[in-house]
Amino acid sequence: MSQSLGSLAAFVFAFIYVYVFNPLSENDVPWSQFSTKTAYRHCSLRPYKDPLYMRPVQSLASCKMIHVNALFRHGTRSPSRKDTKKYKSLFERLLSNGDIKLPKGFRDQPVPFENHTDKGLLPRGFEEHHLLGQLFRSRMDHHMKVDMSKVQFYTSSVQRAIDSGRSFYHGFFGMPPLSSNYASNDCDSDGEPAKCPPPQIKAERYKSIQESDRLLRFFDHCKRYVEEIESNKSSVREYKRFRDGPEVRRVARGVMSRHLLTPTEFNESDVHLMYSVCSFEVAAETNPFKQRSPWCDFFRPTDLPIYEYMADLKHYWLKSYGYELNYVQSCPLVGEMLSQIRQAAYLYKTSRSEDRSARRVPQATFWFGHAETLLPVVAALGLFNDSVGASELQHLTADGFEHWQAKRRMNPPSPTMFRSGHIAPFAGNLALQLYHCPNAVSIGVDDPWSGFFVEPLVNGQTVAWPLGGPVQPPTKEFPGATFAPLDTVLSRLGSCMPGTFEEDKVCSLPEKLTTAVNTGTTEAPEE
Repeated sequence: MSQSLGSLAAFVFAFIYVYVFNPLSENDVPWSQFSTKTAYRHCSLRPYKDPLYMRPVQSLASCKMIHVNALFRHGTRSPSRKDTKKYKSLFERLLSNGDIKLPKGFRDQPVPFENHTDKGLLPRGFEEHHLLGQLFRSRMDHHMKVDMSKVQFYTSSVQRAIDSGRSFYHGFFGMPPLSSNYASNDCDSDGEPAKCPPPQIKAERYKSIQESDRLLRFFDHCKRYVEEIESNKSSVREYKRFRDGPEVRRVARGVMSRHLLTPTEFNESDVHLMYSVCSFEVAAETNPFKQRSPWCDFFRPTDLPIYEYMADLKHYWLKSYGYELNYVQSCPLVGEMLSQIRQAAYLYKTSRSEDRSARRVPQATFWFGHAETLLPVVAALGLFNDSVGASELQHLTADGFEHWQAKRRMNPPSPTMFRSGHIAPFAGNLALQLYHCPNAVSIGVDDPWSGFFVEPLVNGQTVAWPLGGPVQPPTKEFPGATFAPLDTVLSRLGSCMPGTFEEDKVCSLPEKLTTAVNTGTTEAPEE
C-alpha cells in the first residue's frame, strides 16, 4: 500500500513539475511573447552549445560543483490595483455593448484579478519557486551533501520577493509547499487563520532569510539612475516612437475592426490593456487543462511579437544595455556574488579534502528580487548583448522591429539576442555555478585559480558568455563560451568587486543637477 502511495505521489509530482517547468515550443503556442510577463513555463530560451574544441576543458561533467550563487526574480504576481481598476472598467464596457464581437467564453469570465492583492504573489508564483527550490536542491545533491548552515538566503523587502524566497526555501529543504494565505502579511484576513503560523514561529523558521534592499533594490538607491534615467522621459523615446508607430497602430486597428469596437468608445490604449490582461492571465493560470485566456483571442498570433517588442524597448532602455548606468549600478550585487564565489574557491583550495566539510566552504547563496534586479545583472555580465561581434553598438530602436523579428525566427536562435521574456520571465533566474576541475590545465601564467570555472545558467539553460570565449574580442561565429575560468571572470569583472567599485562616484548626482534632468515620469511600473 505504501509503495502504491509513493508511486502515486511521484507521478503527481512529475506531472506538476512538467507542467510548471517544461517550456512549450513557440511552434505550439505563442505564450513566450509577453516580455517580462511571460510565464516561466513558457520561457522559450534554448541552450547554447559552444564548439567542444573551443572550450578550456572538454566538459564540466567530470568536475565537482562546489558553490552556487543564484539570483531570482519573484514568481508570477497579480497586476497593480491601478491596472486592475482599468481592467474592470474595460471589461464592463465590453460587456455593455451588445454589438461587439466578443471571443468565445469571454462573457463567462470574472473581472480580471479583482480580488487579488496589489502586485501580490499568486498561487502560480508560490508553485514556481517551490519547484525551483526542489530543482536546485536536486542539482546540488549530485555534487555535495547540502548543509543548511552553509546556505544563505537574501530577499528584497517587498512582500512578493519575500514570499518567493520563503517558497523556494520550503522546496529546497523538503518542506510542504506554501500558499498565499500562509506566507503573506494578509494570511490572517482570508478566513483561514489555521493556516497561518504564529509570528514567532514564522520568524524563527525564516531567520536565515535576510533582507537587503541595498543589494537587491540598488535601482532605488542610485540617485543618478533615478534622476537621469528612470524619471527622464527621453530615456524611453524609442519605446514611445514604436508605441505610436505604424506597426502597433496596425495591430490595434485590426483588433478593433475584427471585434467591432467603435473608435468613439474604444481606442488603442484599450487594446494595449487587452494584451496586458492576456499576459497576466496566461502566466497566472494553474489549471493544466486551460492554457489560454479569452482575452488573448482578441489577437492574432502575428500580433503578439509586435507588443513584445514594444515592451522590450522599454526594458532595454530602462534596465539593460540602453544606458551604461543601467547595469553598472548593479555592481554592488554583482561584486558580492563574485566575492562569495571567490571565497568558496579559496576555502576549497586551501583545505585538504578531508577538512573541506569542517572549513565551512559556503555551498550556496540565493537572492530574490525583481526584473529591475535581474536584467541589469545579466547585462553587467555581458550576456544577451546584440553588440557582440558587431563593428559598432547595436541598440534596440523603434525602427528595428523587422531586424529583431528576423533574428527571432533564426534556427538555431541568435545566442546574443536581447529578449526580456528569455531573461526575466516570472521566476526568471541567473545561476553562477562554481566548479573545480582538478585535471584542467590553465592557459594563464601563474593563475591562482587554476582548475576553477564558473558556469552561468539563465533559466536553467547554458548561454554564450562573451568574456569566456577563447576568441577575443568575440565574434558572431564565436560569441562566447558556456563557462569561463574563474581568474578570467574576476579579472574582467574586477571593477565591480567590493573595495574597487566606487558607488558614490557612480551614483551621486552632479552638484549642478537639481531638477533640470527630470522632465517627467517614464511611466515604468515596477516589475
